[in-house]
Amino acid sequence: MCISCRCNTSLLIDYCQDERAHKYIIIDVGKTFREQVLRWFVRHKIPCVDSILLTHEHADAILGLDDVRVVQPFSPTNDIDPTPIYLSQFAMDRYYTTALFKL
Repeated sequence: MCISCRCNTSLLIDYCQDERAHKYIIIDVGKTFREQVLRWFVRHKIPCVDSILLTHEHADAILGLDDVRVVQPFSPTNDIDPTPIYLSQFAMDRYYTTALFKL
């Protein structure tokens, strides 16, 4: 029996500064990001995402942004720095134009 497990394309970079210090950078977080976290982050013991790079403004790159919170540290006092998100000015303008238009 063949079950399709296709997800949106993402790339996780594990930048090792030394044996103990890792930085995790993810490129694109599409609508299936949550499923990818449950499948791969747990298996490979990825504790959080340190930064996000979005390549474009389409659904396959941004619709999982809200689900990034699943893997981020939580603090009731809100004393944790926000996760940096990098994208082009064009992509940001398109995202805000589209998001505001739908409101």
